[in-house]
Amino acid sequence: MLEEIRTGSSRFSLVACRSLPTATELIPTAPLPEKPQEKQFSECIKNIQHYPPESAPVRIAAQLDKLYVERMGLNVRAVNSLKNGEIYTGLQLVQAAPEELRNLRNMGAKTIESVLEKRSELLQELECAFQVESHLPPQPAVNGTDGPGANVDVDAESPLHQFLLELAQFTGLQPGFLWKEAIICRSENPEAVDQELISCLWQREYIRTTSCQAILRLVDGHQFGISTPAILSAMPTYTSGDVLDGLLSELESQDRIRIQGDLVQRRLPTAMEFAQNISDERTKDFLLSKLRGETLDEIGRRYEISRERVRQIIKRALSRRPVLMEDRYLALYDRYEFSYEEFRLAFDEPRETYNYLDMIRTTKGERKPIRDILTDESIPENYRRKAERAIYRQYVTIDGVRIKKQRPELARYVVQTYCRELTTMEEFLQWYQLLLETIGASEDPSLALEVRTYENKLSM
Repeated sequence: MLEEIRTGSSRFSLVACRSLPTATELIPTAPLPEKPQEKQFSECIKNIQHYPPESAPVRIAAQLDKLYVERMGLNVRAVNSLKNGEIYTGLQLVQAAPEELRNLRNMGAKTIESVLEKRSELLQELECAFQVESHLPPQPAVNGTDGPGANVDVDAESPLHQFLLELAQFTGLQPGFLWKEAIICRSENPEAVDQELISCLWQREYIRTTSCQAILRLVDGHQFGISTPAILSAMPTYTSGDVLDGLLSELESQDRIRIQGDLVQRRLPTAMEFAQNISDERTKDFLLSKLRGETLDEIGRRYEISRERVRQIIKRALSRRPVLMEDRYLALYDRYEFSYEEFRLAFDEPRETYNYLDMIRTTKGERKPIRDILTDESIPENYRRKAERAIYRQYVTIDGVRIKKQRPELARYVVQTYCRELTTMEEFLQWYQLLLETIGASEDPSLALEVRTYENKLSM
């Protein structure tokens, strides 16, 4: 690099100076590893036009073309680097060679590692599709007729036949490929009945991999998550709960989904994870502090800047965020008024989630009371059920009756239920105390009765 130096005579001279390495040059220059299969499928996808329109590779490529980099769970630096390099979708990512990705601006070593890992994940799905297309035997004959599948005696109404057809529909695999796998299972277990052959098929590598991909597509179609019974109902008949549990465990161990109770959701980065990956230390501290509950004034005093400047920096950082795990609550939080305690009771989320939603909410005016959620059919049923915990937090349910957890209402319930005939004050107090013990509130002083007050009321 040439640098201009002003001399004493006010002239300029050019001197050579050593150039500083760029961020890209600081990355190890060893070739980035790429599996032979990955290179093969990356090249094949560039020639996708040569495959039939209804083939598995074309269908998968179309899905990848609709998968934007912002929804891949990558950190903000990786997303920005890819977009700066005009890589906007999963299809463009798998078409790019590792060396091309390495040369993108602002690609640090960790960023490249995360991008290549995502690329390998997408190529794994393509690998299955190409393998299927290259191993399509003719559909086997049924009931002992000649053909490659003559050793598989399958009735058109049999469980195995129905399972194979539904599995093809669920995964996108070609029926011919599935028949071939069934033949292999039969050769390994000559005496096996249909259900045993189905269990064997669920152990086949490609079937498990493509089924995992099908489950991910199903989960991606549900912003608020999807229940395990709903996933099982979408899978082929004769699929056991144990099979689904195994597939979900694989996806969870790969950090691609998260499971809360029976609800399955796509694993996206959290707001805290996004903040912790911000490269600028000051911006990172601003956002982490705000997520943890610190006010703009408190942050500004620490850095000796105005609260407005802190707000601007946080707003700019949030504008670059990818889709985050907490975003699934945004429509709900925008529409309904939640206190933190109500939000925690309903969804069992930490304070940071509530603070993040409060920072990004788009409606600043008056919101509806949370009680209205119960009649809002646009909100998934499982979210409405969760909201009941906050809405009825001051209530108890006794024998199917919801009663407000306050002294007058509880006393009225005792009178109406146990005092239909002439009852002494002592008996009334015994019934009331038994009720408190039943609902676990016998030690709550706010529910204790003032005997003289209730003697007067009951005598009226």
